[in-house]
Amino acid sequence: MTPIFVDTHVVVWLREGRLSKLSKVAIRELERAEQLLISPIVKLELYYLHESGKLTLTKDKMLDAHTLNFNFELSNASFSDICEVAESLSWTRDVFDRLIVAEAKFANAKLITKDSNIHKHYKKSVW
Repeated sequence: MTPIFVDTHVVVWLREGRLSKLSKVAIRELERAEQLLISPIVKLELYYLHESGKLTLTKDKMLDAHTLNFNFELSNASFSDICEVAESLSWTRDVFDRLIVAEAKFANAKLITKDSNIHKHYKKSVW
């Protein structure tokens, strides 16, 4: 079973009930996925967004399965393996994007994201 990873902004929009922000393809991928994964880096980014005042809910409330209607699992890939893949992703200076994409790439998995820069560089990104 090949997992599908989800980018941070997708988690935020799902939690906020803003499904209109998602493409039909993204919604279809979410509904069909046998395994939805988030990187631990997504959790860290949610914490960072909360800490900086950009999100009012904590990361734990953002990821509450009862309010999301989707069950995300936390990836358990080795951080050193992810960092090794991330070293080759010189197309971005955003450390969150770099590590999220690296983890999806390491798993040879799709990544649901709206980020156009990621789409240019990661062939398995979907929107």
